[in-house]
Amino acid sequence: MLVVEHRNRLTRYGYSYFATLLKHQGRRVEAVFPTDTDNDLIDDFVTILTSMAASLYGRRNAKQCAARIPACIKHCVEQAEEV
Repeated sequence: MLVVEHRNRLTRYGYSYFATLLKHQGRRVEAVFPTDTDNDLIDDFVTILTSMAASLYGRRNAKQCAARIPACIKHCVEQAEEV
């Protein structure tokens, strides 16, 4: 038996394929916190959208961090000059 916290911890999508493969081998997958729906297609679609949104927000955050770097460097230089 394979125990996972959430289905998407085993795989982003296609959970049912892994469950079926393991079932044919005489094993099973147990999700401690199953999803709200029992429809695998909807669960996979939501997982894909969540992954894409996280990727977009991650890129936006990286751009914001990169934009703040020159200000941080300037601040450090000013602090070093005061000492």
